[in-house]
Amino acid sequence: MESRICVLKNKSGWWVTEDKQVEEEGQGGMNLSPPLDEEPLLAGAQSGSMHQRAEQGERYTDEMYEMSRGYNRHRAVEYAHRWWNSYNPQFKHFEVDCTNYVSQCLWAGGAPLTYSQDRTKGWWYRFETPPNWSFSWAVAHSLRWYLAGSTSGLRAREVQSARELEPGDVICYDFDGDGRWQHTTVVVAKDAHNEPLVNAHTTNSQNRYWAYRDSSAWTSNIQYKFFHIIV
Repeated sequence: MESRICVLKNKSGWWVTEDKQVEEEGQGGMNLSPPLDEEPLLAGAQSGSMHQRAEQGERYTDEMYEMSRGYNRHRAVEYAHRWWNSYNPQFKHFEVDCTNYVSQCLWAGGAPLTYSQDRTKGWWYRFETPPNWSFSWAVAHSLRWYLAGSTSGLRAREVQSARELEPGDVICYDFDGDGRWQHTTVVVAKDAHNEPLVNAHTTNSQNRYWAYRDSSAWTSNIQYKFFHIIV
């Protein structure tokens, strides 16, 4: 089930104000751990004007990318709120859409794409007809392992506590504790206790408490991975 919360920020921090419910995801048989990417880094970050166009779902081509200028957390969070309950028409919409959505948020924040002809390598999306993407772009299990091992392009540092995360960071979920990572969320705020609030797709959620204890997919064996984006 889903929970939703509205937040307000003042000098003491983020204060929460709302809630709601639904049901979670799994990635079926797509249990893919990509090898570390060995392909050259291609451009990934947008300028301010590109970000505004992404917000509106304007048509993109690969040639429109610029070289990365770092990760803009504010833009990633803006995008997360713009599309939390709808779908940017410039990207494919998946039935299990959580990781595709989180990847879009990272992309909107300027995380650099690493292209490959091999879908098990890199982290990328191609605006082609039909479109194409890496497994790490759209599969929760694959993104979890990509973030743990990437040394170029989109990179992250694993931290031990959810409280160490910032807006724009990523949480991965293994609901059953069996090593199969089934869900991904993006941090969009912190509450008054410095706990992350997240947005997600599949069961579309906004400003939801990160632990997912209200979810029908939650079990006592749940495992989390906390990734602080460092590009």
